[in-house]
Amino acid sequence: MNDTTQADPGALVRAFVDVFRAKDAALFAEFVHSDVVFRNYGDSEVRGRDALVRMWEGVFGNFEVVRFETVHQAVDGDVVLAEQIHHLGLPGAPSRRS
Repeated sequence: MNDTTQADPGALVRAFVDVFRAKDAALFAEFVHSDVVFRNYGDSEVRGRDALVRMWEGVFGNFEVVRFETVHQAVDGDVVLAEQIHHLGLPGAPSRRS
């Protein structure tokens, strides 16, 4: 993260989304609090930055395509609403949208 992303909530969200395109778990860690709790599509919750980084390392390692496509983004002060399509693709397979 840099000064621009820290000062601009919209830029911060765009930079966070770029981490998934880069498939970089170390960069991902810079965006989440050490006490983060992550819940995803009915899976067991993941608690803590280190556990979440390990989970995303696994996703990045298993999927050839990990891309979050922002369709619309609205910013009002420090609130950001982002409508996204998430693409996941295994090696040799087409990506799936979720």
